Amino acid sequence: MDQNACTNPQSPTTGVTPFSDPLAGVATPSYKTCTSWSTLNISSTRTISPDTYCGGISINGGTVTLNPGLYVMNGGGTSITDLGKGVTIFNTGAVSGSGGYRGIKITGGSTATLSAPTDTSNGGIVGILFFEDRNVSWSAVGSSQTSQITGGSNTSLVGALYFPTTTLTYSGGSSLTAWTDIVAYQLQVTGPSWINDNYSLSSGYSPIHTAALTE
Repeated sequence: MDQNACTNPQSPTTGVTPFSDPLAGVATPSYKTCTSWSTLNISSTRTISPDTYCGGISINGGTVTLNPGLYVMNGGGTSITDLGKGVTIFNTGAVSGSGGYRGIKITGGSTATLSAPTDTSNGGIVGILFFEDRNVSWSAVGSSQTSQITGGSNTSLVGALYFPTTTLTYSGGSSLTAWTDIVAYQLQVTGPSWINDNYSLSSGYSPIHTAALTE
């Protein structure tokens, strides 16, 4: 949906009855415990594989390919700017300290092409691209650790962006992206933004089958 393409906008409907988290039934993945933390900084072309990254990943250059599967960011968050097909990125962390929770960051002129798994063959979660740990407390991390997806027209994110307890700032996205589901405790949409819903290309693996915009 391009917010600039709406030539006959309708007045918003208020007083909508709240409904429960549509992804509440998706099980939290298991992952390895971290005893020390160090962010993986990448500035060259390379391929990485599913694992628990104690301290998260920061990509500062090069072309980085993510092999299919489940990536766990235990503290440190993620700043990803390139290619990954069939991946789930699970984001967790402590309240503070070296293993402290950090948000997902795709910003600036990033070229990020990421898609969720279509099956469970590689250990990912079908249809879910970003999965924030439900145990992360908004009251603990607050607005200081929001997630930002502002990659512009070169960013294609196919799958569900699930941030059940924190804020997601969303701006940009590509008109070529087939579909994107967003579930967030707070959602801030800024600038020209695309949120597409061409589920005919999803082969039935979208985790949400009833859509609504609520506050």
